[in-house]
Amino acid sequence: MITEKRIQSFTDFHQIIHEHNKHWSRWFYRGESSLEHKLVPKAGRPHFVAKNLNDKDIFERWCRHAVAYFDKPVENQWDLLAIAQHHGLATRLLDWTFNPMIAAFFAVTLPDNSLELDTESIIYAHYSERDFFDTELFPNPFHMEDNKITKDKIYRLSARSIVPRIMRQGGIFTIHFPPSCALDENLPATDRLEKIIIDKDFRRQFSLELSHYGINKMSLFPDLDGLSRHINWSFLNLDY
Repeated sequence: MITEKRIQSFTDFHQIIHEHNKHWSRWFYRGESSLEHKLVPKAGRPHFVAKNLNDKDIFERWCRHAVAYFDKPVENQWDLLAIAQHHGLATRLLDWTFNPMIAAFFAVTLPDNSLELDTESIIYAHYSERDFFDTELFPNPFHMEDNKITKDKIYRLSARSIVPRIMRQGGIFTIHFPPSCALDENLPATDRLEKIIIDKDFRRQFSLELSHYGINKMSLFPDLDGLSRHINWSFLNLDY
């Protein structure tokens, strides 16, 4: 079941999330800056699909070079895939979070700190009673394709806090087979998907209120990049 709700204030947002509290452990959230974005991973978006790119090849190339940036080897393939996803690689993972305010941040805040677009943005709230996928059954994410149960399916993964970003952002994932498989177009009958649409005139104010509650680039990206982006945003948007 897919439903749509609209918000024009933080109070509207709180009232919707308050309704989820009875089953809070079953609700997961994702923010998108545009209503045009589908619920597909980066590796399944049209410009990757059009070139017939294989996300396994992309990941393996990334792994060969990423070792230079690790303090100690990371052997777990799922951990490596999660790290790659959080650092922008095109993978078959899609980011979600337990924290609705973190999802709201990604819905209203643009990566380059430019002024908010004059468009609506959206928070997806996904309710699912299905268990998380047991990664121990398949130590290699790409070996899952050898099993017929993965065809045109989407599974939810609980990520280990292997890097601070995943922990700070309450990171969990869906993994899509194939990567172009969209959640909103393949929603299981027992699941629910709420589209929480943020009014375009509330976007900027929402980002200010979230920062006041500590949801900003400095808290969600705990490194010098996050600090720098937050300082830039602060001087662009706050009255110093």
